[in-house]
Amino acid sequence: MQLMELGQQHPPTRKLGLDMLRERSLHHDYVAALLQDGYYLEALRYARKYKVITVQPALFLEKAVASNSAQNLAAVLSFFCEFTPSFKTTSDFGRYRHILSEMV
Repeated sequence: MQLMELGQQHPPTRKLGLDMLRERSLHHDYVAALLQDGYYLEALRYARKYKVITVQPALFLEKAVASNSAQNLAAVLSFFCEFTPSFKTTSDFGRYRHILSEMV
């Protein structure tokens, strides 16, 4: 984690930190770092591949809304509906579905 912190000012160091998280199978930390860097679609693919269920859907959804892309928000909503069947019963689902309907 120190490499990640040092990497804020030095991108190659951050990349090294990301690589180490992935190689050590620290899946939750790796996904969180990708999200922090704005790579939420890559983080979704990684989460699906390694079944990382510990990251809050709202973190992904906020990144998708910030991208101002209805297509990306729809993709994230669809992902969580498939990945976490109970997601459709959450307040996050209703909230972000409403935001999506306003974007289109």
